[in-house]
Amino acid sequence: MLFRSLYLSWLVTLFGAAVTAVLPDWRHGVSAAPNVPGQEFTDALSILVRLMQGRDGGNGEAVAMLARHARVDVAHAEMLLERMRGAGWVQRIVGGRWIIACDPARLRISDVCRALGYRMASNAHGSVATVAAALEGAHDRVLSMSLEEFVGGQVPQCKP
Repeated sequence: MLFRSLYLSWLVTLFGAAVTAVLPDWRHGVSAAPNVPGQEFTDALSILVRLMQGRDGGNGEAVAMLARHARVDVAHAEMLLERMRGAGWVQRIVGGRWIIACDPARLRISDVCRALGYRMASNAHGSVATVAAALEGAHDRVLSMSLEEFVGGQVPQCKP
């Protein structure tokens, strides 16, 4: 009887810990996104777009709001913001809020893409290397627009 009650108390404790760990994400409406190639790029681009849209106010954006906008958890948003801060694209201001620190007309989407995710394999050889080089070239043409052009809706259409 003693072991049964001990077992049940541990079961309740572990269940409570699991609920406590998931509660912040559940509260912000974030679900675990699959870890797919380029996910960090799309998350970072979403954060950059939000920062650019709010740059006229000058107050910056809180990490929680940026995370909610990008539909990621706060820890992931903080990690991306720190990486983008290292690249000189964003800056933390007083109060822990974030602003865009670069000229959106000069920041290319391809720069964000290369810094945060999409890269073709560099160890390809033969016909695979030819395909990878062609994809990389098409990739550069499509993503050569600036963040400002992207937010302004001047996205080039890809032909199938």
